[in-house]
Amino acid sequence: MYVTRRGKKHRGDSVVHYETSDVTAQAGHDYVKTSSTLRFVGQEYEKYIDIEIIDDKQDEKDETFNVELTSLEDSEATLGGKRRALVTIVSDDNALMNIVNVHKLMGHYMDKLSPYSASWMDQIRSAVSVDAGDIEHATLGDCIKHGLAFPWKFIFCFVPPPSMLGGWLCFFVALALIGLLTAIVGDFASIFGCMVGMKDAITAITLVALGTSLPDTFASKIAAENDDSADNAVG
Repeated sequence: MYVTRRGKKHRGDSVVHYETSDVTAQAGHDYVKTSSTLRFVGQEYEKYIDIEIIDDKQDEKDETFNVELTSLEDSEATLGGKRRALVTIVSDDNALMNIVNVHKLMGHYMDKLSPYSASWMDQIRSAVSVDAGDIEHATLGDCIKHGLAFPWKFIFCFVPPPSMLGGWLCFFVALALIGLLTAIVGDFASIFGCMVGMKDAITAITLVALGTSLPDTFASKIAAENDDSADNAVG
């Protein structure tokens, strides 16, 4: 802490006496009791008071003590209104442990929130289980939908996670699988059209286009029902 001399420019010397006193901190245990003087020489206007703090390596709360200006040896100056300062000894015994704990908690929750945290095994485990592993809360409808979508879920669960190679590997593998799936659907639609005597143009409109447009229709319906605006429902 520091003591300031204010007012007219002084050319003489001023001597200020100060001492410490306990509040919750104990002299000799938490800090070194001090009773000394500050000498302002010439035009000096600021002096510092150094108090030695004792680190006892024990887990304690924050503690306080006073530093008080007691008297002044100067006929032309007087002590101001703020003669006493309350000093707080901040406990840092568990500071390192607290930093480590906060770092662990941040890492734990950031991994959960990160979109790149899923691993290859997590994808496979989620694809082969009902309702992404939440079997206890799965309904009969969830089981039926899982059975119908299982072939596609199983194929696409082998797409590399986005964390690999900055997501580029995931992008190109997923694009290739979508192209393969489109070709398979187109071939099956052509075979079905030949079996029932349907022309290729009608097959393309009724089967292939319906297979790609129907999911978009349901997605637009859900967006229109739940969103505040129709932006996500358009297209």
